[in-house]
Amino acid sequence: MPQLLIRPIGEIDSDFSIPDYQRGYRWEKINIEQLLEDLYQFALDQKAGNTYFLQPVVVKKIDENQFELIDGQQRLTSLFLLGKILGLNEEDPLKLKYNLEYQTSGDLSSYLKSITNPDSNISEEEFKSDPNKFYMNQAYKTINEWFDSKGAPPGPIKTKIRALLQPNNEDDVNQKLAKVIWYETDSDNPEDEFRKLNDYAIKLTNAELIKALILRFKQTKDIDENKEQIITAAQWDNIEKQLSNPSFFGFLTNEKIQSYDTKIDLLFELHFKKGHHSYNKYETLQEVEKELKNKSEIELWREIYHSFEIISSWYNDKKMYHKIGYLVATSGKNSILPELLEQSRSERHSVFESRLDARIKEKVRNFDFDNASFGEDSIENMLILYNTLLILENENNKNFFPFYLLKSKKWEIEHIQPRSDADFKRRTELYDEWVEKNVTDEDRTLEEYTAYLHSKNTKSQIRTSFEALYEKIVEKYSDQNSDWINGIGNLCLLEKGNNIAVSNYLFTTKREMIMEFDKNGDFIPLGTKNCFMRYFENASERNIPFWTSQDRNAYIQDIKRVLVDYLNDEMEEVGDDK
Repeated sequence: MPQLLIRPIGEIDSDFSIPDYQRGYRWEKINIEQLLEDLYQFALDQKAGNTYFLQPVVVKKIDENQFELIDGQQRLTSLFLLGKILGLNEEDPLKLKYNLEYQTSGDLSSYLKSITNPDSNISEEEFKSDPNKFYMNQAYKTINEWFDSKGAPPGPIKTKIRALLQPNNEDDVNQKLAKVIWYETDSDNPEDEFRKLNDYAIKLTNAELIKALILRFKQTKDIDENKEQIITAAQWDNIEKQLSNPSFFGFLTNEKIQSYDTKIDLLFELHFKKGHHSYNKYETLQEVEKELKNKSEIELWREIYHSFEIISSWYNDKKMYHKIGYLVATSGKNSILPELLEQSRSERHSVFESRLDARIKEKVRNFDFDNASFGEDSIENMLILYNTLLILENENNKNFFPFYLLKSKKWEIEHIQPRSDADFKRRTELYDEWVEKNVTDEDRTLEEYTAYLHSKNTKSQIRTSFEALYEKIVEKYSDQNSDWINGIGNLCLLEKGNNIAVSNYLFTTKREMIMEFDKNGDFIPLGTKNCFMRYFENASERNIPFWTSQDRNAYIQDIKRVLVDYLNDEMEEVGDDK
């Protein structure tokens, strides 16, 4: 089986042979500068942890302390050049212990070791005969120029980076080191491994490296241990399969599923309390390495798998799913799941659920039904909770609120009765469609309609006649009381694409369009559907062609009814009529 180790740069003391099937050293200035900047920023960042991981180094053992370097030539060559410059300090020299031999050129190794003058130039003939020397010389010059570009004396900066390339000091718990992920393959065809990693862009991901650490097979006669490893491998595959389900993944996080090469990385982030876009993309690998110093691979995996069992049980429990799903969905980039996982391990279920309810109540308890207005986060939080609990309150409803759709698509707050028509009136290309959908056969007898049909000469005439027809129709069908036009009684939750489609139309037209969306399989939140179908106690008759004050009152009272356990104990029965 392949072997995986985490090795500080300062402790690599091997002889590497770089085969001729590789292209040679080709790092540009931008690659060198990025490496130096990353190392320097890591050295300065007190919150970045103690390890900076470079990309994996893939090797095939040839002999004792001798390896064929399959992947990692560019990084190790660049670090060797950096080590030469940092080794020039007589008081605190750095000497990296590894050597590089290049099969493409017999004297290239000697040339690499002899580079000392950053101002030397490579002749055109020498560049054509061996471009490796040109790129090595350019990299050496770039490193020196980078140190000079910092504006301050380079000594302190060099000291910080030099410290990252030292061997591990067991007595220094705060030591920061740059390390490589050492992946020793057992492949009989190293060139094929190289092709996979480069030509086909197959990379060793964070999750695959963790898997190699946890599933390290040892030569043992212990049947139980071998069985445990087989079970672990099967559990791993099952977790990856389960987390690839968009519904499960979207329940757990607000991150996009496409941003994870392997979905099990999300489980590691939750278990080890790490963010997705942290400074160190191998941060959870570092945590695994740290944990394995004090426990076995089997013990660590059991803890990780227990975390998966917990979140899986939440996903399959309707009550837990909706309460936790709501809290995750309204928490932005700040995931609360790691904290919930920790609490669930140490608390009784009843206590844990009470904590969930308290968190939800904190989000909505002081909601101001009279003054909360369109654009405020509190409106969105309230409507998401309302639509979530509508599903949860009906025991016969086997559906679950699709939190993954709430995140994979852009959702917006829609005005049930149109808020403003200023922008719409300027778009003459939309006039005919609006007239087709909002002017009934009865209304086509209006003189304003006739005037619009005959106003096709200039844009000015078209706009004037349309506005007259528009005002006539709106006056006829819309409730003139607009005090609550931006209040929650006139707002609902709708997917952005559908929102744009219906935004400028009157209530009756919106209702028909939303019914069509629903029929075509689009997800329409239950609360939104109830609004346009008037499924509320004390709502207006369904044939009334506008959203009335009576409807808004009925809608608000239904929100209060559904959220009664999460609102303040003393709630005034407030309507929208003053």
